[in-house]
Amino acid sequence: VKCPSAERAGAGKYPHLHLSQVLALVKHSHTSQTYSYCSNIATLAKRTADSTAEIHQIIDTVQTGAVDAVRAIENGQARSDAGVEQVTEAGGMLQRITLEVEAIRDMNRQIATAAEEQTSVAEDISRNLIEITAIATTNQDNVERTEKASRNLHGLSAQLSEVTHRLAG
Repeated sequence: VKCPSAERAGAGKYPHLHLSQVLALVKHSHTSQTYSYCSNIATLAKRTADSTAEIHQIIDTVQTGAVDAVRAIENGQARSDAGVEQVTEAGGMLQRITLEVEAIRDMNRQIATAAEEQTSVAEDISRNLIEITAIATTNQDNVERTEKASRNLHGLSAQLSEVTHRLAG
């Protein structure tokens, strides 16, 4: 036994028919076998409609989840970009700090070199002062000897003068 109206509603050939239309067909059926068949179709149509509604709800939930995931990914990407920018800035700062530290090291080397040179010059001056002191001491000794020799010479000159006065006299 066929129920053409119910077949149209429940068999999926005409998906535009609503459950209410299928139920109306079931009410207008004339035989119990047709009624049973149409009732089964109506039950299947209701289950199909319920499943379709559930599938739509799942799709909506998945779409909402996908939209939320896209937003989360975009937010993560923005944070990642900001992090990369901060790391790049920090890298630039570290590079500048490294250059400044190298400049300070160069200055310290120059200061150390200058200090070594000053120490060397001070040592040279100290050696020269020691030599000058030694020369001055030697000169002082020579002056004292010359003074003594000069006094001796003066004494001899006085004696010679006295001898000369006696001979002349």
